[in-house]
Amino acid sequence: RPRETWRDYFVQYYRYARGDGKADLWRKRHAIRYITYWVAGPALLWLTLAVHPTIGLLLLAGLAVYTRRPYARLPHVMRRYAERATVMPLDWLRAALMIPLIRVVGDVAKMIGYPVGWRWRLRENPPDWRV
Repeated sequence: RPRETWRDYFVQYYRYARGDGKADLWRKRHAIRYITYWVAGPALLWLTLAVHPTIGLLLLAGLAVYTRRPYARLPHVMRRYAERATVMPLDWLRAALMIPLIRVVGDVAKMIGYPVGWRWRLRENPPDWRV
């Protein structure tokens, strides 16, 4: 279920990722996340500032691709919310602006949680559950 506070949301995704690290799941997905945030994103930002501002369009395109699914679900979520409360245009704007922030907070939690679980797996040396 969705968490009601940023802290609870962060902890939820931290724990998911810690479990992924413990179980040795989703290595490529986690690696892509690290590369995106630590290499590709900063490189594109630097190129935008140092070389040409239009390179920033690549950053915007990446953000659009990364957030396309939550934006596609937004009308459905807002309709369900409207069944319980009055929805104003400002509510739509607020929800739309929160999507990238929600993604970043979840990703940071995952990038912190995965190595914790990975370190636990190396230290504890559990049996391979895939065998």
